[in-house]
This record gives sequence, structure tokens and C-alpha cells, in this order.
Amino acid sequence: MGMRLISNFAQVTREIEKSLPKQCIRACHAVRNEWLEGLSGGRTGRFYRIPGTHRKRRSGAARRVRAQAPRGGWTEGAATQTGAASLLATAGRGGFYRASAPGEAPARRLGDLARTIRVQPRIEPGRVQARVGTELEYAVYLEYGTESMEPRPSLKPALDRARPEIKRIFGEGLI
Repeated sequence: MGMRLISNFAQVTREIEKSLPKQCIRACHAVRNEWLEGLSGGRTGRFYRIPGTHRKRRSGAARRVRAQAPRGGWTEGAATQTGAASLLATAGRGGFYRASAPGEAPARRLGDLARTIRVQPRIEPGRVQARVGTELEYAVYLEYGTESMEPRPSLKPALDRARPEIKRIFGEGLI
């Protein structure tokens, strides 16, 4: 009585090659989604004026509103806000944004970074690649910092948060 072994290697290889492009693209979208989520939310840095919103002369209405402001700031609930926080709370941001502190993800000022994040698949015979990134030159400076600026990483933390999902996506076809 002999044993007969049948190899399913070729069939398994074809199945993996067939599902790999979809899995690769799904994994990149998981990273992209985490990256976008990390770019949203509050920051703890300084307040800055949004470029292009500064007016040299205030309109009459703006001068009147400023003149009506109480000396200690406006009260919102039980807390009194002063300075830039007061201006933000009352003027619906009024042309200001809060920057990120070193180590935090970059603050969303105009939304260019988030708007330009793309997934670019490249599928060739015997090779599957997909990239997640942006073509904005300053994204590298934000991620790794410069001589005069501490890093504001956003891609690496997004990849770390997406890692369990990536493992799940690539493990689906093999289980």
C-alpha cells in the first residue's frame, strides 16, 4: 500500500498572486485613513493667523465688536477666556489656527497636506507595489523636522496604528 502526495503549491501560489494586489491596496488605504485621522483633532501649540486672512485695517463692525469686549475676556460656560483663545471662541476662529507642538501631528491650517495624500498602486507581472504619500515637499520637513523645527510626525504613527489592520488584511487569504 503506497501513499500518494499531491502538491497544491501551484494553485495556492496563483490564489495568493490573485489576491495580493487587492490586499496591498486595502493595506495602503488603511494607512491613509489612519494618517488622515491623525491629522484631524486638536493641537496644543501656539495660535497663528491663517495666511491671507490678515487685514491691515479693521472694518467699522470689527472695531465695534472689539470695543465691546469685556476687559477680562469673554466667559464661555464657567471658564473665562482671554487673549487669542477669547478671540477664537468669539469670532468663529476669525482667521486663526492652533499650531502643533513638537511631537504632535501637524496642525491643519489650510488642509493641503490631508488633501494631497494618495495611494498609488503599481502592479507588474510578478511584482506588486503600492505607495501611500504626498508630493508636498514640506511633508518630509514636518515628519523629520529641520534644524530650526522639531519633528511633527504623522506618517510613522499612522503606520504604527494601522499595523494590526495590515496584518489582518494580509492574513485573510492565508487562513
